[in-house]
Amino acid sequence: MIIETYVTLYKGSLVGEDTFIADYVSIREQVHIGEHTIVGRHVMVEPNTNIGDHTTTQTGTYNTADTTSEDDVFIGPCCSMSNDKYMASGKGIHIGPIIKTGTKIGNHAKYVGNPAKPLK
Repeated sequence: MIIETYVTLYKGSLVGEDTFIADYVSIREQVHIGEHTIVGRHVMVEPNTNIGDHTTTQTGTYNTADTTSEDDVFIGPCCSMSNDKYMASGKGIHIGPIIKTGTKIGNHAKYVGNPAKPLK
């Protein structure tokens, strides 16, 4: 495991073997990051998120709370996810996206859809 400078890793989070975390990353509490995974510069990972093995999350990505990213996922630079499609209206349950094994997501993609539907 390599963790670069200015990384904030909250108590209760786990990082797998042979994983690289670039500089200026914030990893909140109760996050699990798998093995052989890359987390790019300026990435924010909110609480209760799982990032699988052999996964790459590129620079500037925002991972909302309660996200599940399975194995062999690629997330391009500057992607953003939301777990509240009703924007603090009090409607619905806050559940992050489920990103299925092998998914590739391009640059600047946004996810604010139905949190009960997994991304394929």
